[in-house]
Amino acid sequence: MEVVMSRTVRLGVAVAAAAALVAVLALAANTATTRGHLAVAGGGLSLATAAVLWATANARRRPRTPDVPEPSPRRHAFVSYSRSDIGYVRRLVEFLREFHIDVWMDNQIPNGTRWDQVLKEKIDTAAVVVLVMSPSAEESDWVNAEVDRARAQGKPLLPLLLKGNVTFGLSRIQHEDVTGGRMPSTDFVRLLRELTDGEQPPRSVPPPDNAPRRLLPIPSAKHVDVGQFLAGLAGSRHRRIDVLIGIDESGKSTLLRKLVMDYRDQGDEVRYLDLSLIDWHQALLTQPAASVVFIDHLDRITEGERFRVAFDIFDRVLPALFSAGLSRLILALSTDWRAGFTEVYRLPPEVMLNKAMPDVPFEAHYLRTYSDEELTTLCDELGLDADEFRDVSLRRAGVLAMASNTSEQWPHATPSRIRDILAARWIEAGNGSLDRDARRAMWELVGALTLRGELFVLGLEQLAHLLGDRFDRAHLRAQIGGPLRWEAEHVEPDSPAWADLAAARALRSVIGERTTTPIITPLRTSVLDTLRDLYDPGDLTTQIDRKLTSIAGADFTAMGYLGPVLATLRAHLSPGQLLVFRDLSLQGPDHSEVRTIGPQVAAAVEEALLHAMRRSLPDLVGMLNDVPPGERSAYRGGSRIWLTARAWASELPLRASAESTLAELLPNDSSWRYEDILDIAVTGATTKLMDGNATALHACLSGRHDSAEQYLADVWDGVNDGAWDQIDATTRAYVASLDLPPAMTGSLTAIDCRLQRAHLGAQDVQAWRLIDCELLLADFRSCTNVELADFSGSNWWAAILPPPARYHLSRSSTDPRFLAWCTAPPWSNPYYTSQWPTPFD
Repeated sequence: MEVVMSRTVRLGVAVAAAAALVAVLALAANTATTRGHLAVAGGGLSLATAAVLWATANARRRPRTPDVPEPSPRRHAFVSYSRSDIGYVRRLVEFLREFHIDVWMDNQIPNGTRWDQVLKEKIDTAAVVVLVMSPSAEESDWVNAEVDRARAQGKPLLPLLLKGNVTFGLSRIQHEDVTGGRMPSTDFVRLLRELTDGEQPPRSVPPPDNAPRRLLPIPSAKHVDVGQFLAGLAGSRHRRIDVLIGIDESGKSTLLRKLVMDYRDQGDEVRYLDLSLIDWHQALLTQPAASVVFIDHLDRITEGERFRVAFDIFDRVLPALFSAGLSRLILALSTDWRAGFTEVYRLPPEVMLNKAMPDVPFEAHYLRTYSDEELTTLCDELGLDADEFRDVSLRRAGVLAMASNTSEQWPHATPSRIRDILAARWIEAGNGSLDRDARRAMWELVGALTLRGELFVLGLEQLAHLLGDRFDRAHLRAQIGGPLRWEAEHVEPDSPAWADLAAARALRSVIGERTTTPIITPLRTSVLDTLRDLYDPGDLTTQIDRKLTSIAGADFTAMGYLGPVLATLRAHLSPGQLLVFRDLSLQGPDHSEVRTIGPQVAAAVEEALLHAMRRSLPDLVGMLNDVPPGERSAYRGGSRIWLTARAWASELPLRASAESTLAELLPNDSSWRYEDILDIAVTGATTKLMDGNATALHACLSGRHDSAEQYLADVWDGVNDGAWDQIDATTRAYVASLDLPPAMTGSLTAIDCRLQRAHLGAQDVQAWRLIDCELLLADFRSCTNVELADFSGSNWWAAILPPPARYHLSRSSTDPRFLAWCTAPPWSNPYYTSQWPTPFD
C-alpha cells in the first residue's frame, strides 16, 4: 500500500530521525555513560517523540475546527461562605473558573427549589469544600451546617482566611491567608485542580470564554500599546516569535489571555500553556499541536534546575516544534527571572532563542511603566486618582486593572492593598517551597527591622546571617525582586511604601500575639495608615482594645512606643467613639534622652530664625492692625491677637532656615532633635524681634480694650506657637506619643495615664475627663473649650494650652501643686507684669 505523507509530516519525521540520531551518537561517543550523555540522549529521544506527535497532529488538523473536549468525570468544588463576603467570593469563583475548575456556589440554585436539599446534594457530590473564613462566616448557621455536613461526608476541607481569625475548631487544618482580598496561591489552585480532576493528567489552561475583551494599553520601548500591535498580527500564517519581557504586574499574563481570544477569532488553532500549573513535558512534548502557542510563566517551572530546563526548551524543544509545523510563538518572561538566566548563561534568554532559530522572524518587547501623561489619562478614564499611582511600582497595566476592578468586598483598591497583593504574589511565584520560604523570610525581616526603626539595606552576608543562615547567598540573590531591589551590592525595599507595608504586617502580628513586643523607636505614621488600609476596622479595633488592656500598668521603659502607637491607631480607627484609656504609657521620650545643645549652636540657630522673622515683620504689623480694637486679650478670654501672630509665624521659613544652619554645626546621627533646638531658639529670636521693634508693635496694639502689655504677651505666645506649628508638622511624620486625629467627634477619658508630649488635635474638649494624668508638654493649643475639661488630679499647667484656657484655669485653680509651680515656673513671658497665677493683676 502506498503511503502519501504531507510536507509537514515528512518534515516532522525528518526532524524526529535527526533527533534520534543525536541521541545514538551521544551514547556511542564514549563508553563512560556520563550524566551529560544521558541528558543529551534523553533530550534527543524526547524531541523525536515531540516532533512525530506534533507533525502527525498538524497533518490531521482541520482549519477553523475548534477542539471539543471529551466528557470527563470531574467533580465540582463547593464554596461555603457568609453573605457579607459575597463580593470577594464572586471574584474568587471567577478566578478559579479561569483555570477550568468546576466551582459551585449557592447563587446557582434555581428558583422554587428547596435550598437545604440542594446544598446537601452539592456538598455530597463535591470533590472538595472551600471555606471562606471570616468573623461573619464563623457566626453563620448556614456555614456551620455546611462544614458539619462536609466533615460527616469525609470531604476534604480547604479553608481560606479572608478576615479575622481561623474559625474555631479548624486551627489544625492547614489554611491559606487571603486577607486583604487577594486570590489564593498557585499551590492552592494546583491542589484544587488535582482534587476536582480525579486521575486526569494536568491540562493546559485556556482563558475563560467570558474574559473581558478590553485591555489597558501595555506600552513597550517600541510600541505605545504592544497588545494592539500583536493583536493586529492575528490570522497571519507567517512564522514569527514574539517575547514579552516585563516586571511583575506589567500585564503580560492578561495580554496573553486576551490575545488567545483575538487569534481564535481569526481562525488560528491556539494553545495557551501556563507552565506554573501544568507539567512542561506534557505541555510541550505530548499535547496536540496548534499553529500558535502562547507560553506563560516559564519562570515558574517547578523543577529544581529551572534555568537548565529553560535552556533546553529554548535550545532544542522550541526549534524542533517550529521545524514540525509551529508557525507562531508568543512567550512571556519576567525581568527578574531574565536577569537570573542571563547571569547563569551570560546570554539573555531572548537572544538565545533568536540564535537557536535565526531563520524565524523575531521581536523582543521590553514592557515599560506608564509615563506621567499616560498614567494621568488612564486614571481619568478609570476613575482613579493618578497621584496614588505615581510610585514606579504601581504605574503598570496590571496594577491599574486591579485597582479599577472594584467590588462589594473591595470598594476602593488603595495602593496599600494593591501592594499587599503584589507582595503575596511575588512570594507565591517562587519556584518551589525553598524559594517561597526565602522570599517570605526576607519580607518578614523587612517588616521586623522597619518596626524597630532600622533600615533594611543589607549585603548578602548580613542578610543571610539575619535569616539564621538557612539560605545560601546565591539563592537569596536569585530571589530578590518584587518589593525588593538589588542596588549597589545590597538589597533594599523598592520604595519606602514597601517598607511601610512590611512593617504594617509586622505590627499586625504584634497586636495579635499573646506576648508583648516593645517598639523601641518612634514609628512612621505612614505605617499606621497602611495598616488601617489593609484590615477590617472592626476586627482591628477589637484586637487593639485587647492589647491595650494587656499592657496596662507597664511603663515607657518596658513598652517603649507600643502604647502611643496602639492608642493613636485606636483613635484613628474610631474617631466618633468614646475613647477610654486606663493606666497606660502614651507619652514620648523624657527630656533626659535628648542630647544637650551648646550655647553656640543655639545662638546660631536663633540668629537664622531672627533673620527670617525680620524680613516679614511689616506683614505682622499689617495683620495686627486689621484686628478690630474691641477684641479682648487672651488673659481676658479673647484669642484674635494670639491667633493672628500664630498664623504669621506658621508661614515663615523658620524650619528651613534652622535646618540649613544646623547642617553645618551638628552631625546627622539622630542624637538630637530639631524640635528641642528650635523650642529654645525660637523663644530667644521672638524676644529679640519684639524688643527691636517695640515702637511699631506698641503703636498697633495701643488704644484697644485691654492694656498693650497683655496684647504684646499674646503676640509673643502666638509667634512661638506658630513656629512650633511648622516644627511639629514634620516631627509628626512619626508616632512618638499619643497623636489624635485633627478633629474627633467622640470624647476622651484617660485615667492615670502618662500623656507627655501628646498631640491632641483640634478637638472640642469640654466633655473630656483627664483624671490623674501626667500632661507635661501635652499639646492642647488647637483645641477649644479647654477650660471646661475635667483635669482632676492632672498637672494641666505643664501642658501646652491656648493662652485663654491657661489664664482661665490659673485664676480658678487651688491645686497646691500648681501654686508651687507658680513660685518658680520653668518659662515666663517677658511681657507679664506680675507673677503666676495672675500675671497681669
